[in-house]
Amino acid sequence: MARSGDSEVVLSGPGGVGKSQLAASLARDLRDRERSGEAGLGVLVWAKATDPDQVITVYAEAAEQLQLPGVSSGDSAAAAQVFLKWLETTGRPWLVVLDDITDPEAIEGWWPDGGAGNGWVLATTRRDDAQLSGQGRALIRLGLYTTEEARAYLQRRLTDAGHPHLHDPDKADELAEELAHLPLALGHAAAYLINKRRTMTAYLTLLRDTRSRLGDLLPPNADTEGYGRAVTTALISLDAVAEADSTRLAQPLLHLASLMDPVGHPAALWTTPPALRH
Repeated sequence: MARSGDSEVVLSGPGGVGKSQLAASLARDLRDRERSGEAGLGVLVWAKATDPDQVITVYAEAAEQLQLPGVSSGDSAAAAQVFLKWLETTGRPWLVVLDDITDPEAIEGWWPDGGAGNGWVLATTRRDDAQLSGQGRALIRLGLYTTEEARAYLQRRLTDAGHPHLHDPDKADELAEELAHLPLALGHAAAYLINKRRTMTAYLTLLRDTRSRLGDLLPPNADTEGYGRAVTTALISLDAVAEADSTRLAQPLLHLASLMDPVGHPAALWTTPPALRH
């Protein structure tokens, strides 16, 4: 894969604008090229980067899977360093994604050198520190949809799903305004329209009613991440899931997942007797 453009890119923006989704889309595209025989990726590593230990663990696992010489399974930090050194010299094209950096300084020592060999680094963060744009890194700021972008997204999403009749140009702008042009919330709304075959008018009525009831459970000062609209659309989508779930497992599974650490938790928790009884 020939190198083009910046080899180290940082996607910066508030929660819900689609940073991780864009990173995942790129990673899938490059992976699929490799599978189809085109020039793609030799190595793809995705690391949650809210804490350095998460990055170290993922790098160490990558070193073991690649069977790099000098790797000891008992020393994750040393194995992670071996992996970083290997990235600098390998001729195999690679992509490392550092997702959701919360402390750029803490991650700096584990940042691969995208300028060496055939490597790319793609990072996502809510921060916009000068450190993130230094050393030749390209900082791309992502924001909310404009009115035109929101309108185009809704029309394309509904049309691609085979339901262009659900798009109402007169209501699309109103829906975008209700959801503050937040890509995450608009994505939830579009999925609901498609799955339930609801009109935008019907959805707006449901949205306003749900938001009114949500205010009693989630006052504004409790929504520290500013996800009010996204939470509302997610709750509406969950109601739809519950209606369609003949196994009756979706809601109890989601309830249990909501109690887990979103950064990561032992997979064995899901097979413990209390979890199975739940």
